Amino acid sequence: MPLSFEQLPSVPLSPTLASSPFNLENQRIILVENEEIIRHGFHTLLEKWGCHVVSGDSLESIEAQLQDPAQTVDAVISDFGLSEEENGIEVIEKLRVRFGKQLPAFLITGDTSQATLQAARQAGLAMLHKPVRPWLLRQTLCAQIRQPAEA
Repeated sequence: MPLSFEQLPSVPLSPTLASSPFNLENQRIILVENEEIIRHGFHTLLEKWGCHVVSGDSLESIEAQLQDPAQTVDAVISDFGLSEEENGIEVIEKLRVRFGKQLPAFLITGDTSQATLQAARQAGLAMLHKPVRPWLLRQTLCAQIRQPAEA
């Protein structure tokens, strides 16, 4: 039996799908990741989900891209171990000073040490361990974005 690779017609999202708890269309996300390959992968994935992404390897690189004082942000995803000078918790704290203390944010890391887990817990931040599966990244991001509205 031959396989068919017909192009399916494009179907616009219904209001139900557009308001789905997993819809990330037009969400403004800051991504801070010091490893270029990982940053590029996450950036591309977030854009495929419809997000507007500002990404960089440090707070300084992010701030250089955020010139508009009226700019808003919907969430921050930051690697924990950025450099010897800064970590993800510090970056999130500084971004919350600029965008509001309720700014949704979470950490990603390859570090599974108790000290890192404790630091994230004390900061009140969720943490995902690398390698992060796309479905878990999306689920966590959606939960973080929706949490303040539900609180």
